[in-house]
Amino acid sequence: MTKLRISPYAYPGLTVGNYQESELLNCISEYTNLPIEDITGNKRPRNYVEARMLYAFVSVRLFKKTTIATAAEMNRDHSTIIYQTQEFTNLVRHYADKTEWLVKFIRKYYPKYQILTEKLLA
Repeated sequence: MTKLRISPYAYPGLTVGNYQESELLNCISEYTNLPIEDITGNKRPRNYVEARMLYAFVSVRLFKKTTIATAAEMNRDHSTIIYQTQEFTNLVRHYADKTEWLVKFIRKYYPKYQILTEKLLA
């Protein structure tokens, strides 16, 4: 009889990769009160940049999409997505208000990912 090995990163009921990028953009747009065109556009005010960083973080770290696929959705280069993901991780780890902002977003729109988010931030 063989034993099944379960990955410590597998959570029951958690589906990875089964989402529409437009759904994620709509959630971020609603949460940040910014139009989708501004989130995917080239404007550089802080709130637009943080919305893009949130998109990159959720797409790459939670939904396990590749940086190339995420970059194509956002009309960016994959290296930009890598940088935004790293910077957002640093923001969330060092600033309590940004941590709370991310956790509230995940609780509201993607509650299944709450455990995974806590593991990523630890």
